[in-house]
Amino acid sequence: MIKGREEGKEEGLKRGVKILVSSLKRAGNTKQEIMHLLEQNYGSDFTDEQLENFLKES
Repeated sequence: MIKGREEGKEEGLKRGVKILVSSLKRAGNTKQEIMHLLEQNYGSDFTDEQLENFLKES
């Protein structure tokens, strides 16, 4: 059951990152600005490569 909670938490976190990226893009932020914010806020949860993928996917 703990594994399921961890997976659910990670999926929720990923969804939150994608929503944030979309919002920042709509607000006119550059890719560099968005990446910097992602690294500051989610760098301990995801690798730079994962964060770049979220940026590309959104």
